Amino acid sequence: MAPTMRSFFLPTGYGRPSTYELGDLPKPTISTPDNVLIKVHAASLNPIDMRYAEGTMKLMFPSQQFPSKIGYDASGVIEEVGDEARGKGWKVGDEVFVRLPHEHRGSLSEYALTTSYYVARKPSNISHVEAASLPLVSMTAYQAFGRIEGGREGLKGKSVMVTAGMGGAGSIGIQLAKVFGAHVTTTMSKSKMARAKEIFPGTVDRYIDYKSEDITTVIKPRSLDFIFDTAGGNVSSLFPLLKEKHKMVSIAAMPNGGGMRSQFPDTPWYISSGLDLYAWWRTSGPAGKNRVEYEYHWLKPNGEDLAAIGKLVEGGKVKPVVGEVHRFDQDGCRKAAEVVMGRGSSNGGKVVIKVVD
Repeated sequence: MAPTMRSFFLPTGYGRPSTYELGDLPKPTISTPDNVLIKVHAASLNPIDMRYAEGTMKLMFPSQQFPSKIGYDASGVIEEVGDEARGKGWKVGDEVFVRLPHEHRGSLSEYALTTSYYVARKPSNISHVEAASLPLVSMTAYQAFGRIEGGREGLKGKSVMVTAGMGGAGSIGIQLAKVFGAHVTTTMSKSKMARAKEIFPGTVDRYIDYKSEDITTVIKPRSLDFIFDTAGGNVSSLFPLLKEKHKMVSIAAMPNGGGMRSQFPDTPWYISSGLDLYAWWRTSGPAGKNRVEYEYHWLKPNGEDLAAIGKLVEGGKVKPVVGEVHRFDQDGCRKAAEVVMGRGSSNGGKVVIKVVD
């Protein structure tokens, strides 16, 4: 009988968290020389996991089969390596963290299989729970800041705003912006400011309570060098705050059709065309009228960027932010999915599932 593992998955199709199940699925096995089999100790959920699971993206995956595993972020210990991965320095027992590519998804499982290209060594000064909170959000912010003129080092002395500074990507974004020398402004609800100031003393130069303050009036027009948008919504209202020819990078607004097709080649033409029209109306069009630049950022998961973030964590320059931790049982996994599908943790930060006690 083939070995099995416990996994959280979509049993027969897309749906709400109440339909997801924790049960036995085949344990993945090494099949190529560059494979790495990870015993998962903790995993985290992101909004993209929920958009996939509820079926928002089903037209992009016309050949999707079920049952289908859930989750991209994980931290754990290597249990088995292929010969090629071993030749690159990976060995059984190494502690790693990873953002799995879509074809390897399934971090909410006892085991995850991927290739050495995607893994990085877990920072030694944090737990698996903390490490599991990092991959997607930290790489997203790290790569987004790389798109400013001059790269990340070009942030030094610049005025940067990160929206939703206590969200998953935002909480890492404000830290990275400060690491690279920026003057940091962020938005969040007043209820989260005390915790933010406790976790990141001296990181944020200006807090804005988006519930009681109008960002477009409290920030001087043409005063920002860069905006990292992690909140979405009416992003075009922020364009007048940017200096001319400066840039906003968003991970929360709608992408254009070309970007969607580059990530998901099976995207129907009518969806990509609709996205292009929407972008012209809501993002790229208004950006041009305001003489600023706008880009939607698609994450490019890789172990090299994740390793760079790991070094910043080990150096005490970046801290993971965990909002809540759930058990690896059906109730715990469903609750975690419901929180992420809603408005996220009320504490800010990431929602994590502890797979190994």
